[in-house]
Amino acid sequence: LAMGHAANPPPAPRGLALPAPPHVLRAAMSRHVGLERSADGLAQALEMIERLERDAGADLLNMLAAARLVTIGALAREESRGAHWRSDFPQPEKQGARSFMTLADTRAGETISPRKRAQS
Repeated sequence: LAMGHAANPPPAPRGLALPAPPHVLRAAMSRHVGLERSADGLAQALEMIERLERDAGADLLNMLAAARLVTIGALAREESRGAHWRSDFPQPEKQGARSFMTLADTRAGETISPRKRAQS
């Protein structure tokens, strides 16, 4: 060790901490919102997204918006279809349905499953 450098420096004070780099979001999305998904993993990804939204700089806002839409949409689709495979819902519904969701819907806590959207 060089003179005067600690092996493990203390964390920066909260106000001075650097925002998380994009690879933190990419890792969470790959791990929890990849080809195999479950409600638990999607919820963990959403928690990470919300944490990053509080602390992120402007450079991550578009990535976070896209990540939020994909994650909430995956939570709403309670079936497996095509490349979207839910380990907790392994079978496809008999009839596929489209849904529509805006970023404002995801912030209001409104999630509409494709089945409910098709019935309304």
